[in-house]
Amino acid sequence: MQKAETYAATQDIAMKFDDFCRGVMFGSLIGDCYGHLLDGRPPVSISVPSKYMEDTLAGKLRSELNYTNGTQMSLGVLRSLRVQRGLAPEALAREFAEDYFNDGRNRRYDNSDAILFRAMQNANFENPYRFAAHMFHGAGSFRNGGAMKVVPLAVYALKLDDLEFEKLVVNVTRITHTHPEAIYGALLQAFAVRQVWDMVCCGHSGLFAEIFLNNLLDRLANVQYRFICPRSSQWREAFNEYAERFQRVRFLLDAYDSPVNTVIRQLGTSPRAIESVPRALYAFIRSLWICEVPFNSMPLRALAHVMSWGGDTARTASMACALSGGFQGVGPNLANNRCTIPDRMLHRCEGFGIVKEYTDWLISRFER
Repeated sequence: MQKAETYAATQDIAMKFDDFCRGVMFGSLIGDCYGHLLDGRPPVSISVPSKYMEDTLAGKLRSELNYTNGTQMSLGVLRSLRVQRGLAPEALAREFAEDYFNDGRNRRYDNSDAILFRAMQNANFENPYRFAAHMFHGAGSFRNGGAMKVVPLAVYALKLDDLEFEKLVVNVTRITHTHPEAIYGALLQAFAVRQVWDMVCCGHSGLFAEIFLNNLLDRLANVQYRFICPRSSQWREAFNEYAERFQRVRFLLDAYDSPVNTVIRQLGTSPRAIESVPRALYAFIRSLWICEVPFNSMPLRALAHVMSWGGDTARTASMACALSGGFQGVGPNLANNRCTIPDRMLHRCEGFGIVKEYTDWLISRFER
């Protein structure tokens, strides 16, 4: 009897993980591809992205939507981890650079990325961490690219202990981003993915925003990996800034249905990690509420909100939709219109087949 109960519990966890993994991976993809449509543009009425998604679901819109550098680098992370059977910094740096030089056009890379990858290439990718650390007069990049590309990494690393989880997230991030704001942003996004999984695994159907946010900050305050220097002024300032931004998220959540201009004023719309990571967390939590957005799907609600805010919509939506998708889960039958992320949404996304294949790999790896 005990063996049967253990087997049943194991199967239940496996099924929950399957849905969670699909939700995270597919949510991240639609956030990037659909968010790209309004990336860098002014805010719009939430009816604009909602109507666009409704037309897609009705089959009126079918053209392919390209992903950005965020998805490209996320796929590079998974590809390198799979081939190298773990993190190999030189190989991962090469993966990033080759993707950029071979297929970086129109992926919304920054000019600084070209400088970084060229420097790595000229040094044959030896000791790749030194290059990002020297960028921006030694301050490193504070943008959100690190936070977005750790989304699938967090799924890959779910079974690691806390210290090993932190090491992997930080060491992948600092190949391209070393500023404390960027490192902390990546850790917060990874911790959020892990916390969502913990809730799904325990069967929680609801979320207490205050507890969720407090847990993230507590976890960040207790990072063990020694690359983080919490007593130094730069790291302390970055932590305090995130704590202050989380307070703004709480303010917006307390107001329940904050208008677009209030969200923008409180959280900004730039690609800085200090703005976009709290913004993504806010969109995720707000997607729990059916308000204004005519969808039962949490990731679609999160997507509509982020797209309406304008500015850095692709990467912010990718992070938010990954969390919403993981929390609600995506079942295996994508053709069902009641699916959290229906196939008509997914099949418009460039790279869906590749993302699905890596999702299947993450699922099989977890179940081994």
